[in-house]
Amino acid sequence: MRLQIDGKSYWLDPTVPSQSGRLAIIYQPHSGWALPLAPGTTALESMGGDEPIHHLNWEDEIRFGPRKDSPAMLRRQVEYYSWAADAMRHQIANEGTTGHAKTLLQAIQAVWPKVVETAAVSVDDDSQENCLTLVLRYEIPDCWKADEKGKNLAFNIIDGVLPGELGLLKSGPRQSDIYLARPRRITRRTTMIMPRRWAGEGWSRADYVTGATYTDRLAMEGRSIVNSKELAIDAWFAPPSEAVAYNALATRLNENQLSIWGRQRFGRIGSSAGILGFPVGKVQSIAFGVFIALIVARLISMLLKQP
Repeated sequence: MRLQIDGKSYWLDPTVPSQSGRLAIIYQPHSGWALPLAPGTTALESMGGDEPIHHLNWEDEIRFGPRKDSPAMLRRQVEYYSWAADAMRHQIANEGTTGHAKTLLQAIQAVWPKVVETAAVSVDDDSQENCLTLVLRYEIPDCWKADEKGKNLAFNIIDGVLPGELGLLKSGPRQSDIYLARPRRITRRTTMIMPRRWAGEGWSRADYVTGATYTDRLAMEGRSIVNSKELAIDAWFAPPSEAVAYNALATRLNENQLSIWGRQRFGRIGSSAGILGFPVGKVQSIAFGVFIALIVARLISMLLKQP
């Protein structure tokens, strides 16, 4: 449905549960062109909707205690914008805040089975700007896991947000364009506050194809280790000639486990970097069964590829 005010068109979809926000930022559910059935119409009218929308920002802050058996404290803040805010608002309305918090807890327990909630979920809903923010707080006991030899320890973080956004292509020549879905932007940042300075250099990686950019950085900032990721899609399709580069990007994107290495000395946890050639951390792909268990991430993924 087209709404015109002062000569400007806004497109509304009465079939979706809600379209929140001011008219200037309201989510346009369709893109392309439309033929308004109204007097004076002489041509198709552009509906817009091809501009990348930053619809999800996911931030984790994890504080570690001084010992291997010290629990880690996790503060998770998830900001939904545009259509993601509309869908999450609808989800909470159906489940209730308590029910949704239980779903979130079950998702985290798939990674850290002993995790417990330390405070009720906080929901901040700015319907004018169409931004819904969740803040969750947890305690993670037994967070460090020994390797096979029992000398080094790892803290494993599973990313259930970005992996799965772009799938791998089958091998062989490709003739058709590569479908990237709706232009969008997703950011994820994990800040780990360690009990002391952690040795290591981190990394900065970037993969590109026409229409898509993925960046992954790990930085040492005093006592903090910061991992930041961003996926930016600014076109619906990538050309078939870039299939190899696309698969390289998708492979990197689907690396869903970050492991931070540590070692216990005199009862206290410290960095393994520089010891026997150990890096500060590594990124890898783990079994899809663990990844799929992250219920919340898949609920989000349902929102990301709307046509």
